[in-house]
Amino acid sequence: MSNKRKQIESQRLAIANRWYWRWLPNRNWQAIMFVGFGTAAMILLVSWARGLPSDLNIRAAVVAILWLLFTALVYARDRALAQLSR
Repeated sequence: MSNKRKQIESQRLAIANRWYWRWLPNRNWQAIMFVGFGTAAMILLVSWARGLPSDLNIRAAVVAILWLLFTALVYARDRALAQLSR
């Protein structure tokens, strides 16, 4: 039974170490991204509903891009610090 357990554990670790699992944001970062996209979506909806100029649509895109960049930078920093602390 011990060998089977080790085999299952090694398979689990192999799955956990795939790149798309290692870089998947946790719940905190998902919440931050949700707020950023929500802000951009609200700007878009208000600008379309009120018939405002299209430059607000560009502003919404900029808000989303800046928010994602900020999130990615902070997340990458946290990942690097976690790697150093091991």
